[in-house]
Amino acid sequence: MLWDKGVGDFVDAATRIRASGVPARFALVGIPDPENPTSVPESQLQTWHDSGNVEWWGYRADMPTVLGMASISCLPTFYGEGVPKALIEAMASSRAIVTTDIPGCRELVADGRNGILVAPRDVAALTSALDALIRDPERCRQLGIAGRAMVKQSLSLDQVLAETLTLYAELVPVKE
Repeated sequence: MLWDKGVGDFVDAATRIRASGVPARFALVGIPDPENPTSVPESQLQTWHDSGNVEWWGYRADMPTVLGMASISCLPTFYGEGVPKALIEAMASSRAIVTTDIPGCRELVADGRNGILVAPRDVAALTSALDALIRDPERCRQLGIAGRAMVKQSLSLDQVLAETLTLYAELVPVKE
């Protein structure tokens, strides 16, 4: 649980949505990383959990089960991500995505097609995106279906391996 992954922004958005009377559940899954200076302290995670606005589930090894309980996967990161595995897993699980419009995330999420992109550190936009999907379960379902199709089409293991082998064959000729 890292501040620069947008954990605080997620909690702020969840708090706003719950304050508006929406009975949605919001879960934080993960543990602090004491070696990382941007780690959210366990005491803060527990305080948020105790507030009732978010649930902190700690470490979970059963992410397929966790994703099966979700409708939306949210990663409001402002960290230089690369391509977040968490988003690929959520897409493969047919979950709508709400994430930030930064490199790595925007390569996975086609705004309005399989999720919603928001500006980094824009809690109002994050709140609006989450609230819109919570209030429209059919749209949420359609975004999830589109995300799974995108994974199957361009992010399957066979596809990634084939593209990697092709790239290496072009860069490093095989000597037989």
